Amino acid sequence: MLLKQRADLDAVRVLHAEIAGRLVVPATAQAALESSSWAEARRRQQELLAEWERRCPDPLSLGAFRRLRRRAPPWFGPALVAFAVAVVCARYAWRVTYGKDWSQQNPEGNWVSRFYGDDAFGGYPMVRYDIGVNADFGSGAPADAMRTNGFSVRWDTCLVVLEAIAVPLELTSDDSSQLFVDGQQQFEVKPGPGRSGALVKLLPGVHPIRVDFVEGVGTAMVRLDGFELDGTAAYTFRRPVIEGEELKCR
Repeated sequence: MLLKQRADLDAVRVLHAEIAGRLVVPATAQAALESSSWAEARRRQQELLAEWERRCPDPLSLGAFRRLRRRAPPWFGPALVAFAVAVVCARYAWRVTYGKDWSQQNPEGNWVSRFYGDDAFGGYPMVRYDIGVNADFGSGAPADAMRTNGFSVRWDTCLVVLEAIAVPLELTSDDSSQLFVDGQQQFEVKPGPGRSGALVKLLPGVHPIRVDFVEGVGTAMVRLDGFELDGTAAYTFRRPVIEGEELKCR
């Protein structure tokens, strides 16, 4: 009530003196009345708060927790720390990687998908597995931690061909995309919405397949058509082996 009526230094001095009197520290009460500046009044307030905390510790935050610790088994402390770390990591992973289409990943997929924060496949990517190349990000980003424009994505798989085949493959994308077989570009879609394809001939053996996608501005989508995702009698898919920053077909 005193501060509501008079929000000035005199009122603060009287208030501090009253608190000091209740705490039975007469010297501090007299000193509070003699505060000559706001800086000195703030110092008196810190002294009063320290005295209050010394005499009246919070039983919930200190006593109860200490009693719990004394009763807890030896493994309780490390387990509590591990749980806290796990919660923080899980929250970060959910926030960063499970935005938008990211939750549609398939842990059993044979395509290794790498998502880069720039439009030149630079830096350290976020990695997941997919069953094919079919992503529609709309006007958003693949993950909450990425930009909505100016990102790039690379999909890799290993195609195990059992007999000579010719597969009609087609890319549809917005913005640009390219298809590589055995490290050689087969066809591409220029920047902007578009479609491109070709009849790709493959001999028996293991062939690295890669799709590169670059998003400029606006909406983002890319799709590769022509492969049977579960394979056929003539070919099957195998997930590449990740060795550092390289993916290898074995």
